[in-house]
Order: sequence, then structure tokens, then C-alpha cells
Amino acid sequence: MFFALFASALSQTLICFYQYQESECPSGFTLFSTSDFDQFQQSQHSDNSYVFHFAADMINEGQNLVIDFSNVDANSFEVTFKSDSFKQVFADISLKPSYVLTSISLENVNVFLSQTDYEFNSLKMRSSILNGFSIISSKDLNTDSFSLSNIQEISPETVFVSLHDFQKSASVKISKEADIEFSEITSSLTTSVIGKTVRFTDPETKNSFSLLCDSISTDIKISHNKENVIVNLESVFNGVDEHPPLLAFYLNNNAILALPESNSPPISTIAVAHVDSASIQISNGIAPISIDGTNVNIHLKAQTVKITGYISLSDKIVFVNDDQNQNLVLNTVSIEKEGASMLVDFETTVIINNFVSNSFKCNFEGAAKYQIVEFRAETYNAHFSNFVCQQPVPAFYILGKSSFLSSNNFIGELTLTPKFIGNEPTQEEVEAHFNEKLELAALVSAKKSIKRIKSIRRSANTKNDASIKILFPRDGLKGFNSATNIYSDLIEENSASIILDHHYLDFNNDICYNTGTEGCPEGSVVFSDKASFLKWEEHVRPTATILNFYFVTPLVESIDFTNWVDVHPDVYINAMAVILEQKFIGGQLGTITIDGKDKLAQIVINRESSPVMIISPLKLYNVKIAPHSIETINCTLLSSIHLDPKTLAQFPVNCVPETLVLEKFDDFSSIEFSEESIKFANSTTAGVTDITYQLKQASRPLFNLTTAAESLTLSVSEGTTQTFAEFQHFEMTSANSVLYSEIPSTFKDVVNGYGFNGVLNVESEFSNVPLKFVDNKKVEVQSPGNVEFSSSWEIDNLVDLNKLGKDASLIFDDVHFGPKAQIEGESSAILANAFFDSREKHQQSIKKVVHKGTVKVSPSTSVSIDEYVIDGESPVLSVGYRMAEIPSINLNKVTQKSGNLKVIFEYEESTDEATYSEKVQDEYSDVNIPVICGKELICDKWAFEFSSKVSQFEKILNASCTKNCVNLNLINLHPPTPAPTPVPTTSPTEPPTEKPTEKPTEQPSEQPTETTAPTPTPQIDDDKIMIIVGAAAATTAVVCIIIGIVFCVRKKRVNAQLNNSKLLASTY
Repeated sequence: MFFALFASALSQTLICFYQYQESECPSGFTLFSTSDFDQFQQSQHSDNSYVFHFAADMINEGQNLVIDFSNVDANSFEVTFKSDSFKQVFADISLKPSYVLTSISLENVNVFLSQTDYEFNSLKMRSSILNGFSIISSKDLNTDSFSLSNIQEISPETVFVSLHDFQKSASVKISKEADIEFSEITSSLTTSVIGKTVRFTDPETKNSFSLLCDSISTDIKISHNKENVIVNLESVFNGVDEHPPLLAFYLNNNAILALPESNSPPISTIAVAHVDSASIQISNGIAPISIDGTNVNIHLKAQTVKITGYISLSDKIVFVNDDQNQNLVLNTVSIEKEGASMLVDFETTVIINNFVSNSFKCNFEGAAKYQIVEFRAETYNAHFSNFVCQQPVPAFYILGKSSFLSSNNFIGELTLTPKFIGNEPTQEEVEAHFNEKLELAALVSAKKSIKRIKSIRRSANTKNDASIKILFPRDGLKGFNSATNIYSDLIEENSASIILDHHYLDFNNDICYNTGTEGCPEGSVVFSDKASFLKWEEHVRPTATILNFYFVTPLVESIDFTNWVDVHPDVYINAMAVILEQKFIGGQLGTITIDGKDKLAQIVINRESSPVMIISPLKLYNVKIAPHSIETINCTLLSSIHLDPKTLAQFPVNCVPETLVLEKFDDFSSIEFSEESIKFANSTTAGVTDITYQLKQASRPLFNLTTAAESLTLSVSEGTTQTFAEFQHFEMTSANSVLYSEIPSTFKDVVNGYGFNGVLNVESEFSNVPLKFVDNKKVEVQSPGNVEFSSSWEIDNLVDLNKLGKDASLIFDDVHFGPKAQIEGESSAILANAFFDSREKHQQSIKKVVHKGTVKVSPSTSVSIDEYVIDGESPVLSVGYRMAEIPSINLNKVTQKSGNLKVIFEYEESTDEATYSEKVQDEYSDVNIPVICGKELICDKWAFEFSSKVSQFEKILNASCTKNCVNLNLINLHPPTPAPTPVPTTSPTEPPTEKPTEKPTEQPSEQPTETTAPTPTPQIDDDKIMIIVGAAAATTAVVCIIIGIVFCVRKKRVNAQLNNSKLLASTY
């Protein structure tokens, strides 16, 4: 028992105070009558442990008995106050400052201490009240929930809370990092994770204990070992930036942890269940829990269940189907012990997103079908009763060891991709493992055999039940990067293996032709004459998809790719001159890269009488294509051609692919657009000439330009309103770029700027900027006057307006504010159309906004605007919300110049909406949620509308305008249903008998009554709010969606701008 007397080494004094009868005291105690209290005061004691028992007949009126320890001669001691009937205890702990109270224990007592800011070393409480303490500071705190019912805050290093009864509700904040444990669970409870708050509720009494854990980052331990006692775990989340502490459940002795229906949190794990012979029941579609342990039974009570945490498989986990489960999704399964197993013995599909293993052998058994999305292991050894083959399965291996996958039944075609994961071996190590066979997969059912599917190099004609193929990785095949160069696949009757059947240097992807002695890349295969070069294919693995050719000596001979039509390799050619055959490369190769290096390479593509047009992507650097050769390229079907400046200058204008990717243009400082050309000019680098690329009216290519130039000017030639080119992607990669925009407002095209970081300089005559910024890092806008962006802008970082002229503004025709959007500077941001959208833990911050058109705010968005000016003909603010997500719009100062604002609350449907039982819905109604708040907000003339595809939903909502806030109201949660007309059962003249109204049953007294001093009433902090959002989904005919919200406040309403965008600010 918790209050058992302590270690035998302690010398202990037992004292009992009684009023009239000595028999009221337990045996073994020294007895003192209340009338002889002076006798106790005069007695001397030197023990280091004291137990004071207050008999049932004792009355301590007016603090007649005050224990001050003046008669204790000890430097340190511990004390226990206890009674059987909640007696008052008065103790003065300030008269003798020289002693140390090592521990104070309270059991069923009502205690008054002389010092209400006392810092305890160790405090233990059971069914007791410690009066006058709003904050308890103790190194160790061991208590039950009732004893904290009048406490607002605790500050321990360790805290143990007993959950054995719920006589009274309590809500406490813990103000420092601490080790926390809840235990002694003796009745069924509901554990709720509500933002940063953990709440335990007794479903019978409705009393609860809440612990607000703002400062807690360590796990909170919950020990649950009572058989047939159910602890429910539910989550109530209202935004993506809520990161609660992790609950660690310790379950044994057939205890039950249940996850009822509740909304889905934005994080994958709110609890870890450490199980030793216990059960978990899952009724919610999303189970944000991790599970490990031995002898675990998981009962599925929903048709689709997704466990978003991890399952640590060290023994056996059994899934039991209680509701015709059809889909089971496990986010991560980690194999922690040899022989671990999982049993799902009913027809369902088990999808494991991440399979983590450390070579331990494991089994997945039963009638279920298992599917692995991603293998995350060095090597694994896993057997599945039924394995679904939907994507290639990586088979990790090193010299001497490989992963192994076996199954009674492979469903579909199994494709194995061997992946070498070791360090590159030496030639001696390869020779030591020569002819070594590594088995990767096996069909263990005796009634089935494996059918070999056509591989890269060989196939079998036998027709069998299962099918399997091995495909080595087809990229990065240089040296030993994938070991593909030395292994071959081997398919036998019931197994699939790979065998090390080639020597280390048998194959090489780097081919060099050089009649001299220097110039070839290190490690390449060198051919010194034409005859030997024509046999280059003998040195390349037939599965290679990268072929690198280096022609140090020009080869007047075409390269034959006939044998590569099924492989489609990417080809890199480094040469001063090269000859290609159209019949060999037309659509049969991957990307073709030709690099002339220092000299302009001459490329000849020989034509065929019935040409097969080249449609492979091209990358041409310092290259000139022969005029007749360009006709062999089907430019209109090419997705892209990469060109450097020298190649662009020589490139024929009649070859226009879908996209021209311009690279290495770092020496050009300006781009000038005209109707029929684009001019790239250089004003700084010697030896670099300007390039003018002519455009054809019949085609409109997309341009993709990346430059490292620190300064660049965009301009338009006089009279040009539109060009035949479109800059789809324009990026300056310099850390401090300066972009000069000299494009007039008459220019209709848009330039898409990506990842800009620097200064945008705009002169007054070019105030309309046709730039569409995407993923900008930082943009400083510099201009003497207004700057208007006629195209859309996606802002997710800082926009600095401090370099705008006095009284100048930045005008957005269409802007999207991302999670990290900020606008600094005293100048205004004028919004014609804007969208605030944040799904992350950031608050969008803007200095000054002028609202002219339509502004939308998405759910879960938190935006703060210092100065908000309404100045438009028909300004509209559209506020999106969901069941558990309502944004917070904080307007520090609101000024209304013209136009009355219309606010539209728009319900956004989501598949992740909360679903609550009707019992939960009935608990919450007639509440307000502050949504738009400001110090000088005058909203009495604003119009409010509601938009929802669910008509019933609009009928239960309203909006109200208070002094500083616009609130969303929940009204008429459950409208009364008219009673049916009674049918007479006696005679027509006899009136029907009405059923009398039942009065609610009064709750019993929360604790024993004390005539001398009532139990103090717990206080509720002014500044704390608790809001819970609930939602109920529909039947097949009518969808009824409801928001449940609760405010817990004391005497004054909390300032709504402190809502901080969350429907739950706190629970105390």
C-alpha cells in the first residue's frame, strides 16, 4: 500500500488524537485527548518519523490543536497526517527553521499549513486537501487526482498521480520538465489527448483530472495492470502545430487499452503501448499509437484501421477481427527479435508502409494478404503466408549475405531488385566469393512452383503457378556501385538467386578511343585502334543504362546501338567530332548528351531513306549540328533540348522543341524581349559576344533559364507587347541577386521567377511587374513609387518593403501567402485577391494591409496583421473552417475607409474530419469561438454569410460581433422534435395523460461533510480556455455535421486575440 510505514531503519513515533473515546484510535499508537493537547506539546521526541492519526470523534475547531514540532529534537524527519473521516489538521512549519522535513504524507485529511509557499522535498497525498496552496513546489510529488482539486499549478521533478477514484474534478498545470507517472487505475477511464493537455475522465461520475503539459517533452508513463478494466485513449486535435507529450502505457495482467472513435491528430504517435499479456481495442479509423511487447492481442473494431505509429515485433502480435475489417494499414513494423511473428488469421489486406529489419527471421501468418510498400533494412529474412506483389522488392545483399523473402503464395508477379549495400570490395574479396550463390526468394508451398519471367538476357518456357524476375539496378553502373557488373540472376523451380559469376573488371561503362597515350579518364577501357573499338560492347554489361564515350582521337565511324533498343541507355559523348546513325538512335536511346568541351564539336547524323525521327532528349554543349542533320530530329516531339550559349548561337531556328533549357549563361547581364527574338547581352565579360535567338511566329517554345549572374536586367524592346517565347522557369542562383525590371505595363507575358533571393529594382515608368515569383527566399522591393504585380505571387518567406519610396505601396493582383510568409516595412501591401494558407507551425505576419477585393483564409491558418485597412467597393473576407480547424485572424488595428466588409464562413469538407458519438455532441452547445479579433475592431456593419454543401450545417451556425471580436456561434445543436399527438386509450372525452417531467438526479456529495470547515472550492484561472471540437457524420440519406465547442472561463471572458488560432488554448 502507498502509505505503508517506511523502512525499518527509521525510528518511528505513532500518535493518535481523540476527542472522547480511546477506542477510536488504532492499536500501537500513543494516545492524546484533545483536552490534554498541552501534554503532547510538553512531551519530547527524537525519532525521525512521525505518524499523527486523528480519530473519527475528534473535532479541531478554531485551530485549537496546532502541531508545530517544537517538541521534536531531530535535524530531519518525515511526518504523516492521516484520519479515517477527513479531519482538519493545522500545522505550523515555520517556528523551527533549523529542521528539514524530508517527507510529508497526507491521507484523508484537510490540512492547513502556516506557510503556503513552502517548498517540499517530498509530498505524498491521498484523498486530502492542502489548503491555501495554488502552486505546489516539490521535488517529488505523489498524489491522487482528488488531492489536486484545489491546486492550479505544480512544479515537481517527479510526479506520481494515482487514478484510483474521481470524487472531484481537477485541472492542473505542470510548469517544469518532470518525470510523470499515472497509476493505480481501478475503474474504466477515458484518456484524452487535447493539444498539450492530458485528461482522464470517469465515464460514470463525469469527473476528470487534467494535466496541462506545456513544458513537458519527455514521455508520460501510465501504468495499467487491472484485468477487465478498460482505459480509453482518444485524441481531440484542433491544429497542426499541437505537439503533445508522448503517453507511455504499460499494460499487463490482461489489461485493456481502447481507442474509441475520435478525430485524427496531425502527428503519427500520441502514445506508446508497452504490452505484456494485454489487449488493445481499436474502433477509430486512425490509431495514433505505437505498440511493442509480448503476447499482444489487437482487436479491430473498424472496417479500415491505420496504425500511424510503429509496431515493434519482438514476440507475437495477434490481430483479432471484431468488425469485418477489410483493410489494415501499419505505418511501420520493426523486427526486434529472432522468431518474432504477426498473426492476422482472417481475410483482409495488411499494408505495411515501412518494413524495418536487422536480419532477424520473422513470420507473418494467417489468412491475410500482406503488402510491403518500402523495405528499410540492411538485410531481412521474412516469411509471409500470402505476399502481394505490387511493386519491385529490393533484395539487399553484400558479399556472402543477402535478404531472403519466402511465401506460401506470391500474389502477382514478384520483381526482385538486388541492391548491393556494402563498401566497394577489393578485387581479392571478389575472387574469394567467386561462384557464390545468394538465395533471394523462395516459394515454400509444395503445390506451386516458380515461373521465370523474361529477364534481360534469358527466359524459360515452362508454365507454372507463380512468376518471378530479377532486375538489377539500371543506373550508376560504374565500377562496383551496384555489383551488377559481376552478378547474374538464377531462377530455379522454387527459388530465385543471384550468383557471382564474373570477375571484378569484366565490365566497364567508360569507353575511350585514343591512338595516343594521354587524355582518357582514369579507369576507362582504352581502345587504341578502330578494329578493337568496334568490339566495345563486349566490355559493357548488357543491362547498363549509362554509356560514356570519350573520343580523344576523332573516329570517322558511326556508333552502332542496334543491341540497345530494349535498354534505352543514356549516352554521353565527349568528342571534337562524332558521326551518328539515325536508324540506331531514333527513339531507342535515352538522353543523348554531346559535349564539345573546349572546341566546337561537329555533329553529323546520317539520314535514312525512310527516316526514323530522333525523339530522344538532347543535351548539347559547345556543339554545332550539320545543317542536313537537323532534319533527322523531330523537334516538335522533343520534350526538351539543353543548350549552352555557344550552341544556342549556332542552333537552327527551325528546330523548336517543347522546352529550351538554357544553361551556363552566367556571363550575360541582360535579357531583352522583342516580338521576334530574345537577346542575351554581355557588358562585363571580355570575349563573350551577344546572342540573339530568333523566334518563329508559328511556334511558342517554353524557356528554362538558370543563371549564376549576380545582376540581371529584364527589358522589352520598344513597341513590343508580346513575344513568341515564354519564360516558364527563370532562376538566379546567386546568394545576393539584383534583378532590374524594365518591362512596361503594355507587355502581356509573364516571367516565372523561382527561388529568388535579393533585390528587385523597379523604376517608376515600369511599375507594373510581369513577374510571377515562386518559392522566393527573400525579396527586397526597391522603387520610388508604387509597384504592382499583375500576375500571381506565391510568398512563403520574407518580402521587405523598406526600400519603397515614401507613400509607395506594393499592389498584389493575386497573391498566395504560404506558412512562413512575412511582409516587413511601413509601406502598405494592397490586396486585390489574396489567399492565406498555412498548414505548419508558423504565424504569417504582415505589417500593413489594404483590403480592396477578396481575401481568403484557410483552416488552421494563423495570421497577424499590424494595421488592417478596409478600402474597397465590395471587400470580401472568406474564412474557411473544418470540424476541428478554425483559423485565427489577429488584426492589431482596423481602419475602415470605404465599403462594408462581407465575411463568409465557408465550411471545407475533409476526409479527416472528427467523428463523435451523439453522447459527446450533447455535452457541448451555446458557445462562441473568437475568429477575427482586433483592438479597434468595429464590426457592427459587417455582413455575415455561411457557405456549406451540407444544408443542415448552415442552420446551426451564427456569427456575432462583440467589441473586439467576430465570434462563430453554435446554436440550436439539437432542435427539439415536436411531440406526437397523443392517442386516447380510454374514452373520447377523457384527456390524454401526460408523462411527468423527470428531474435530474442530484449528484452525491463529493466528500465527507466537515462541520468545522468546508472543503475549499477549486479555482479556475482567468486566462485559460478549453474548447473541444466534435463532429458527427451522417447516415445514407441525410448528413448532419456538428461542431461541439466548450469554453471554460471564470468571471470575465478571455481576450479573444489570445486564442492563438487554436480551438483549445488550455484546459485549466
